[in-house]
Amino acid sequence: MAKYCIICCHNNQQVWLQMTELIEKHAKRMAEHGIAGAQHFPVSRFFNGIHMEIPPETGRGWTEALEIDSGLCISLSDYFLNQKTTGSSRCIQTPLQFHILLDGTFDFQFGSTARQKVCAGDIWVWNELNGNILRIQPPNHEICGVTLTIPHHLVESWLSDVSCDASRNLQKLVGFSSPGHGRAGKQIFPLARRLPQTNQVMFMARNLFCFEKNTLYGKLHFESQALEFLCGLLGLDFGKSGNRVTTNWKIKAAVDEAVDILQKEWETPPTISAMARRVGINESYLKNGFRTQVGCTIGEFVRQKRMKKALELIESGHSVLETALFVGYANPSHFASVFRKFHGHLPSYFAREHEEQDG
Repeated sequence: MAKYCIICCHNNQQVWLQMTELIEKHAKRMAEHGIAGAQHFPVSRFFNGIHMEIPPETGRGWTEALEIDSGLCISLSDYFLNQKTTGSSRCIQTPLQFHILLDGTFDFQFGSTARQKVCAGDIWVWNELNGNILRIQPPNHEICGVTLTIPHHLVESWLSDVSCDASRNLQKLVGFSSPGHGRAGKQIFPLARRLPQTNQVMFMARNLFCFEKNTLYGKLHFESQALEFLCGLLGLDFGKSGNRVTTNWKIKAAVDEAVDILQKEWETPPTISAMARRVGINESYLKNGFRTQVGCTIGEFVRQKRMKKALELIESGHSVLETALFVGYANPSHFASVFRKFHGHLPSYFAREHEEQDG
């Protein structure tokens, strides 16, 4: 049942805002997360939604929830809090939600499960949550994120027609998070971890903050982008061969392990095939996963480590030959060429600077 309340616009005109269940829950959740005393405004006359300004004594910024004609609810948040906030809320059969964090970090704990850290680039899925969820947000952190909520009736409508890829992927996603399917009882899980900002889904999420909402054209443009964003989410971690959520989680863990290995063994790194055997995935998954998660290839990562160490050695007085041999280059000329590409100058440039400072 929809609720209506009178609130004041910025121009002091009174506007009726339809407080649907989804929008009402967003306002309540933000208060439970410690953002109390926020001023409430309608988004615009073209949207059914609420805009909340963070009070100056708490921090700065805003959060808003908009419901579009298809029934989807989009929540956008961009704020900064002065103090650590801890909030607890009770979830009862929450609709399917995608939570995308663009900037910042916070922790949460659902029920008796282990505490989880959410970082920029993470995408978490909530579905049919029942229980308490605790959110801990550190002070002095910018938080920028998007939540997309698909109400139950819309999920059921889509699941009744599996003739398109989006519906089939939605079916896999809901099945994965439902008891008795895949991970039994897994109601909250990461769909992706630390995606680079250049990822298409992350780009579309950030783009949602850029639309004008005070015109009919802006409304239509925003809604079309929101639907495109949903399609991007549904296509993010699924393949034609079945549910890839578990596979992607395994790849993520394997890439993390590979990074740890290279941090310790960059001087004599293992081959890609040897690395793949050590972390337990094939070479193709390792190379593609590493590039997506870290933002560069394995070879580029090793070169970065070598060139960073090379600069330290040059600036501490070591010769070019000594440095080249230490970081794994038998040919000083080749080392100098790679060094210049990375640091913008030949090693001799930094060596002279060091000599002048000592002189």
